[in-house]
Amino acid sequence: MRKRRLRHLILVLAAVQVILAARMFQLQVVEHEEWAERARRSRLEKRTIPAERGRILDRAGVVLAEDRRSFDLMLEYRAFRRGQPVAQLFELCLLLGIPCTGLDAVPQQVEQLILRVLALQPTDFAGLGSRRQGDAIFYLRQLVGFSRSEGEAIEAWLRTEGPAFGEAFPEAEDTLRDGMASCFERLREIERLLGLGFEEPLLVRLEDERRGLERRIRQQAVRSAAAEALGIGEWEVVGALGLHREPEGEKARLEWQVERLFALQDLARRWQWTGELEELAAAIAPPPQTGPSAEQLGELLGRIEAVAQDDVAGLRRELVARIHRDRVARLVRGVDYEIVDRIGQDPEAFAGLQIEAAADRLYPQDVAPHLVGNVRITSNDDIEDYYAQRRVLQELAGKLVRTPAEEELYRELRREFLRSTMRPGDVVGRSGVEWAFEEVLRGERGYLRELVGVEDEGAPRELEFVPPRPGQDVQLSLSAELNAVAERAIAQAYAIARDRLDASQAALREDLRQPRAGLAIIDLRDGSIPVLATVPSYTREEYRTDFEVLRDDVANAVFRHRGLGGNASGWQTPYPGSTFKPLIALLALERDPQAWNREIYCGNQWLPPGMQASERIRPLKCRNHSARSLDMHEALKLSCNTYFYTLAHELGWEPMWTRAHELGFGAPSGIEIVPIDHDHLDEEDREGPYDDGERFRLASGPNRLLETGANYLASRHENFNGFTLARFGIGQVSVHASPLQMARFYGWLATGELVTPRLVLRSGGGAPALPEPARVPLDPVFQRQIQGALRAVTEDPAGTAFDERYRLDLFRVAGKTGTSQPSRIHPTHAWFAGYFPWDEPRYAFAVLCENVQLHGGEIANLVVHQFLASEEARAYFHEIQD
Repeated sequence: MRKRRLRHLILVLAAVQVILAARMFQLQVVEHEEWAERARRSRLEKRTIPAERGRILDRAGVVLAEDRRSFDLMLEYRAFRRGQPVAQLFELCLLLGIPCTGLDAVPQQVEQLILRVLALQPTDFAGLGSRRQGDAIFYLRQLVGFSRSEGEAIEAWLRTEGPAFGEAFPEAEDTLRDGMASCFERLREIERLLGLGFEEPLLVRLEDERRGLERRIRQQAVRSAAAEALGIGEWEVVGALGLHREPEGEKARLEWQVERLFALQDLARRWQWTGELEELAAAIAPPPQTGPSAEQLGELLGRIEAVAQDDVAGLRRELVARIHRDRVARLVRGVDYEIVDRIGQDPEAFAGLQIEAAADRLYPQDVAPHLVGNVRITSNDDIEDYYAQRRVLQELAGKLVRTPAEEELYRELRREFLRSTMRPGDVVGRSGVEWAFEEVLRGERGYLRELVGVEDEGAPRELEFVPPRPGQDVQLSLSAELNAVAERAIAQAYAIARDRLDASQAALREDLRQPRAGLAIIDLRDGSIPVLATVPSYTREEYRTDFEVLRDDVANAVFRHRGLGGNASGWQTPYPGSTFKPLIALLALERDPQAWNREIYCGNQWLPPGMQASERIRPLKCRNHSARSLDMHEALKLSCNTYFYTLAHELGWEPMWTRAHELGFGAPSGIEIVPIDHDHLDEEDREGPYDDGERFRLASGPNRLLETGANYLASRHENFNGFTLARFGIGQVSVHASPLQMARFYGWLATGELVTPRLVLRSGGGAPALPEPARVPLDPVFQRQIQGALRAVTEDPAGTAFDERYRLDLFRVAGKTGTSQPSRIHPTHAWFAGYFPWDEPRYAFAVLCENVQLHGGEIANLVVHQFLASEEARAYFHEIQD
C-alpha cells in the first residue's frame, strides 16, 4: 500500500518535472527571441522626433501653409516634484497632513511651512505606512540637501522620541531656506522670460496641471478598483459600464444592459454605495470630456478603501508613478530661444521643466482659410486616450496566453493605436486641405532608442536612430494673388452699386456696406480653379481670439464659403434664378429646332393654361421689359420670365430633371476637399429610369459643411403643379447651385465638356490624373445660338449685363444675369455667370451676391468687371486682351 502511494507520488512529481521542463524549453528555446526582445525593450527608452509637415502652395508656388521650427516648454511632474524644492515641500505637506492648498499657495505660506517642517516630531510619521514614510523621508532629505547615506540619520531620528527635526539637524534650516529662495528665483526668472504677469504666475499653471494629474490618478484608481472587484481587465470596464459604449443591434444592446445592471449592483453592494447606479457608472466610466470632479472621486475612493480595501491596495503609488512619468504636459508653445538656452545650460536646476522641439503651423498669406484649413494639436482628452490605449496594449501584450477574445481586442487596438491614435505633441489637420490631405502632409515621426543603464563615455548607448520623414507638399490650383483681387473687386462693386442708389433707398445703401458674395472661376482646359473667393471671410488671428463672436454672427456667417454655397440658412439658399434659363432653352431647341424663332407674347404676367386669376390664384410676374412678343434670343438677352415659364410648362418635369441631373445639378461639385461617399444613397430618388447610375452622398468630416445643401435637385418623382414647374424653369424652386457649380454649367455651354473642378494640382510629389470631362449631349448649332444670346447680354445695350461705364464686352465676356428670391420676406440674390473670351472660351465663372435686393445686372456684373479690370487679372488672363 505504501509502495503504491510512493509510486503515485513519484509519477506526479515526474509529471510536474516534465511540464516544467517543457515550459522551460518553450521559454528558452521556442520563444527565446520573443522574451529576449521583451527583456531588451524593458530597458529601452524611446524618444520620438516630430516630423515637419508638408507645405501647402498656391498655383504659383506661393506658400500658403508651412511649418516653422519652434520650442515648447513642457512639464514632467514626476521630475518636478522630485527635483524642485517648492514641489518637494508641497508633497511632504500632503503626506503629513500639513494644510497647503496647492503649489501656487507655497510662496505665500512658505515661512509657516518651513517652521512647521522644522518642528516635525518622529510621532508625525508614525501613522504612515512604510511606503508613504519612505516617500516622506525622500522629500525631507531632498529639501535639506542630505545624501542617501545622510538620510539614514533621519531614519535613526524617527526611531527616537527625540527633539524636533530642526533641533536634531540644526544645519537643515539654512539649507531649506536657501533652497526655497533659489527655487523661487529660478521660477521668477522663467516667468520674466515668458512675459507672464502677476495675474498668471508660472506656479498657477503648474498647479492646474498637478490637479489635472490628480484627477486622472483618482479616475484610474476607481476604474482599476472596479476591474478588481468584477474580476475583469481594466480595458473591459469601460466597455462593460460606459453608456457611450452601448453596442449596436437590439438583441446585443439588451444583453449588454442586463449585464451592466448586474455589474453595477454587484459594485454597489460591495462598496456600500447608496446613490444612483448611473452616478456610480459615470464615476467609473464617464463619457469623453465629462466625469466627476477630483473631490467626488476622492470621496468614492475613501469609501472603497474603508469597506473593500483589497480593491485599492497598492494602487495609488503605482498610478502616481506611472501617470506622473507618462504625462508630459505642454505649458507654453513657441517659447523664445533665450528660455531654451537658459534651461539647457542648467537642466538640473530646472528639473521637470523641459524643452521640446516642435513646429508651429504658419499661414503667411492668410488667404482662403476655408479651403486651406486649420490644424489642431493634441488635446488633453487625446492624450488621455493615448495613454489609456497604450496601457491596455501593454497589459494584453504582457499576458503569456491570450484568449481568442483578448487576441481579437489586442489586434484591433494595436491597429487603431498605430494608425489613428493621436500622440502627445501630434499636429493633425482639422479642416480644409489640411484635413483632406492629412496622409500626404503629415509625414512620419522619427525616433531614437537608448539602452537605459548602459553608457558609452558617460552618455546613454544609442541603439537605433530613425530620422523623421517630412510630409510632402500639396500645391493648389488656387491663386493667392487673384483670390485677394477677387475679394477686393467684390468690395468695389458693392461700393459702386451703393453710390448709384438714390435717397429713397437709404436702408438698402446701408445693407450694402457689408458685402456677402462668392466668386468662382474655372480653367476649362484642366478644371483648375484659380479663383474661389468668399466675402466676408476671417483671419486666423480672428479665429483664435474671436471664435465665439464669429460663430454667433448669423447674418454674415463668415464660416460659410459662399463660392461653394454650403450650410446656408433659409434666406441664404442659393437658387440659381435666371442663370438656369439656358438649360431650358437648349431642351426646347432639342425638342423643336424651330423654337429659336418662335415668338411668345409676354404680358408681364403668366398663369398656367386653363387657370384664371383670383384672390387665391395670383399670376407669376415678369418685370424685366415692357409687354411684347419675344423670340428665344431676345428672351435670353432680356431675361424674360414669361418665355421660360411657358417653355418649362410645355417641356414637363422629366426632361428638365434628367438634363439637370446629367449636368451635375443635385450632386457635389467633385472638389477634392469635400469627400464623396460613393455607392450610398442620399435620397430615394437616386434610383429610377432617369438615373445615370451614379450614387453618392457627402462623406462625414469637417469639410462636408462647405457644400452641404448647396447643390440640390428635387426628386424626379415629385408631383409638381403648374406654378412650381414654371418656377423651376427659371431656377427659382427645386434646384440649388453654388457659384462653382454654375461655373461648371457655363463651361459646358462654352465648350461642350463638363469639367470636374480641381483644387489640387499636385500632391505627394506628383500631379493626379486629369478626370475625363463628362460628355453631355450639346448640339453645335444650338450651342452657337445660345452663345450668341449670352454675348448679346453683355454687348447689346439692351442686354441685362450691359453697362455703359463698366463694359464687359471689352473683355469679351459672355454670360447671363439672374435674380433669385430665397423667400417672400427676404431680399433677393443677384447672379452673373458666363465665360470668356467669347470667341475661344478658356474660363468659366459665376458670382453670387447674397440678399442684395438688386438685379444681377446692377451689381454681380460689376464684380466681374472690377476683377477683370485689375492689373493682376490683366496680367494673368492675357487671352482676354484685344
